[in-house]
Amino acid sequence: MIERIVVDALQVPLEVSGVGRQAELIGGELRDLPGGMALEVRCPADVRDRLKRAFAEGTRFSCPVPRSRPRIRRLIYQQLVAPARDPATMLLVCLGDQGPLWGRPRMLLVVNDVRRLLKPRRGPWAETLFYRYLVPRAARRAQSLVTISKASRDALRTVTQLEAKVVAHHPQPRPLVLGAGEHFVSVGALRPYKDPETAIRALALLAPANRRPLIFVGPEEGRAEVLRSLAASLGVAELVRITGWIPDDELDVLLRGAIATVNPSTYEGYGLAVGESVAAGLPTVASEIPPHVEIGGDAILRFAPGDASGLAEHLARLVTDPEFRAAYARAARERSASLAGSGSTWRDLITSAAGSEASEPAQ
Repeated sequence: MIERIVVDALQVPLEVSGVGRQAELIGGELRDLPGGMALEVRCPADVRDRLKRAFAEGTRFSCPVPRSRPRIRRLIYQQLVAPARDPATMLLVCLGDQGPLWGRPRMLLVVNDVRRLLKPRRGPWAETLFYRYLVPRAARRAQSLVTISKASRDALRTVTQLEAKVVAHHPQPRPLVLGAGEHFVSVGALRPYKDPETAIRALALLAPANRRPLIFVGPEEGRAEVLRSLAASLGVAELVRITGWIPDDELDVLLRGAIATVNPSTYEGYGLAVGESVAAGLPTVASEIPPHVEIGGDAILRFAPGDASGLAEHLARLVTDPEFRAAYARAARERSASLAGSGSTWRDLITSAAGSEASEPAQ
C-alpha cells in the first residue's frame, strides 16, 4: 500500500525551466490527495522556497543537495543513496527523464526529452552515453511511464517498445493585456536545437522599415557571443538583445509589449514556450515540428524548421497588419481555452499509479 508520494524535483534549477514548470503544475494538481496519503518534494535547497508556493501547505520538503548542479552530485543521490533508503510504501515521481535503476518504491517516470535517444550524439559524449544507458532502462523498470506530447510518446515507443501515457501539460489560460507591439520575444535556453540563428537570419531578411527588436530570454548556455557575432555580420546587432534568465514578472512586462513570440526550435519534447505563449493570448510564430502543431494547431503561424525566409514573411505581416496580429491573438486565446482541461491530468496519473496494485513495469 502506498503511504507517501515523493516528487523527485532534484533536476529543477534556480532559473525557471521546463522541468521547473512541470513541478509547479504537479504541485497545483496535488492539493487534495486521497485520505491518509502524504506528499513530499525532493528538491535542491536553492529552489525550495519557489516550489513551496506551488504545493499545498503541509507538503514536506527535503533538500539532499544545495543546487541542481553539478549534475553528478544529484545523480549519485538519485541512483545510489535514495534507492537504499526509500521504502516500498512510496511512489516515486521522477521528473526530468531520470529514475533509479533499482530500489523498492513504485516508480512513475516522466520522460520529456527523447532527442538524445533518437539523433546522433549531441553535447558531451559521456553525458550522451549515460543518458542512452539510463533512460531506456529506467523506463522499462517504471510501473508507470508518462510523457508530455503524442510526438514524444511515439518516439518513446520506437526506442523502448513501451507505451507511455500522455499528460495534459498545457499551462492554464492567462491572457495578458497586450500593447501596440514593440518587439519580438523568443523564450528558451539558447541551445543549438532551439535554433535562435534562424530567428536572427529572419530578422535580417526583413525590410529595414519592418525590423523590430528581437529579445531572447533564457539561459545563455555559453552561446551569447556566437549569436551576437551572427547578428553583427547580418547588420542587425543593434536589434538583437539577449537577457539571460529573468524573473516571471519581468518576462510578463516583455510579453505585454511583444508583437508576437518566436519559437524556431528544430526539436521539442513538448514546446513549453509555445504553450505559455498561447496561454497568454499572444500571437505565436513557431516551427512546424509535431509538438508545436499539437499545441497550437491552426492558431499559430507556422514555418518549416530552419526556414528563415518563411519566418520573415510571418514577422513582416505581423508588423504591418494590426488586424492580422489581433486575429492571431484571438486564435491563441481560443486555442488555450480548448486545451485547458483536456486529456489526463498529473493528479489522475499520479494517484492512479499510487493506487494501482500492479507491481509489473510498464508495458
